[in-house]
Amino acid sequence: MPGDGPAHAIAGIFATELGVPAVGFDDNFFDLGGDSLMAETLALAVQKRFGVKLQTSVLLEAQTPREFGRLIASLVPEHPARELIVPVSGSVGQEPIAMIHGITGS
Repeated sequence: MPGDGPAHAIAGIFATELGVPAVGFDDNFFDLGGDSLMAETLALAVQKRFGVKLQTSVLLEAQTPREFGRLIASLVPEHPARELIVPVSGSVGQEPIAMIHGITGS
């Protein structure tokens, strides 16, 4: 389904943090035994995986991997070159620039 791109990875993170073998896209974090401490570690794991900032309270709004995936998809622009973008030290708050090497790599 559209917007479910990150749901697979998030289901894996749910399973790891909850200590269960597998989690379905529509399985509820709290119904599976999740609590506030697990929610904190889950939010940190998702932040690390997707490079986004999240409040732990996001699990009150998005309690399943599908819902969480849709939220993450709305925060992370999908672009094939995203993996190739490298932030430059000290560039926070500065106007972004793009640099592309020539075909010979020089």
